[in-house]
Amino acid sequence: MTGPFRGPAQLAALVSESEDARTCFVAQVTRFAEGSSPEALCELRPLKDQFMSGGRRITDLLLAYVARREFYVRRELP
Repeated sequence: MTGPFRGPAQLAALVSESEDARTCFVAQVTRFAEGSSPEALCELRPLKDQFMSGGRRITDLLLAYVARREFYVRRELP
């Protein structure tokens, strides 16, 4: 997300095309849902791919998140 912009519309266009912004958005959704940061960026790739292939619809991202095995399989507590 680099380059000059003039006004909020041009800034929004720059952000919407930014790979960093997309990764950050997916990471923040995951952080909010789990209450912590993802362990590794590689965990975000499938979610980000689903988000992008679905036309950047938040509902597709959320469906991909809850379809993950980690979402519905409970870990044993120590």
